[in-house]
Amino acid sequence: MHEIKVNSLIKENEQLKNLLKEYKKIVEDTSVSILLSIIPETALVSMTRKLEIKELEIIISRMLDSFNNQNIIPLIFDFTCITKESDQELSLDLLESYMRKLTNALLILGIQMIFIGFTPTLMNKMVHSEVTSFKKYQFFNDFYHALENLINQK
Repeated sequence: MHEIKVNSLIKENEQLKNLLKEYKKIVEDTSVSILLSIIPETALVSMTRKLEIKELEIIISRMLDSFNNQNIIPLIFDFTCITKESDQELSLDLLESYMRKLTNALLILGIQMIFIGFTPTLMNKMVHSEVTSFKKYQFFNDFYHALENLINQK
């Protein structure tokens, strides 16, 4: 009797592990939304997962797969996933490394990066930081202002 219960629990544990793998895959697949804009050759990438450097490879791979056969030139990358709470903990060096890796990976496809969605507190930290490479990136408050700028350029 006891052995049957143990075997049943082992089987249930395996089923739950498999279910967890499936759910992790769903979260991975849906945590980066790629939307085409009303402006031709422009896309918005909205990240809904917590910003972690270990997730970068997944995001870059997904973006490269998505844009490989498309003629996307400006790409607006939304960082609203960085909340007021998490921007206090976020290392600016880590953020710059993240942005540099994204930019370099997509530059291979000729994609110009535009960043949006940073909190005012985080933007202030970036402006006054020792990390001078933030100045080479293009930032806007939100998607509307980034699109407005692109329309004015065309």
